[in-house]
Amino acid sequence: MPLAVVCLFALLLTPAVSASTFSVTNTNDSGSGSLRQAILDANAAATSGPIRIGFDIDEPSASRWKTIHITSQEIREAMGDTIGAIVEAVRITLERCPPELSADLVDRGFVMAGGGSLIRGVDKLLSEKTGLAVTVADDPLSAVANGTGVFINNIEDYRRIAADL
Repeated sequence: MPLAVVCLFALLLTPAVSASTFSVTNTNDSGSGSLRQAILDANAAATSGPIRIGFDIDEPSASRWKTIHITSQEIREAMGDTIGAIVEAVRITLERCPPELSADLVDRGFVMAGGGSLIRGVDKLLSEKTGLAVTVADDPLSAVANGTGVFINNIEDYRRIAADL
């Protein structure tokens, strides 16, 4: 899933109050007027109210621009089933954990990494549903790649550990 789409879903769980609007005026991947910049600006605004992103679209047949708005409430509704599936997958995974890992999770909680952790409020939702502390990695998009790099650099150590199991 492209980063811009994942970040758009980051607006998902914003509660409804007065909307802040951010505009998209071009199809560039980044920079002023891009969807990515509108999402970054919306997330940086740290508003507790809903977010509205306006897409200014050239409508050649009408020889004018048309604006389409997507609100955080609409995103929340569209993503409801997907978020529910994420919560269910986490719940099932936690149920299958061995006791020693479960004890660590109760003591320390877990850290979210990857694009899904950018969905605004998903960490709080998972904490509520699991009763565990949930935090988001400092750089969630790089965390998975960095962890894979650490694993590859230490693969012989992990082979020895796996052989002892």
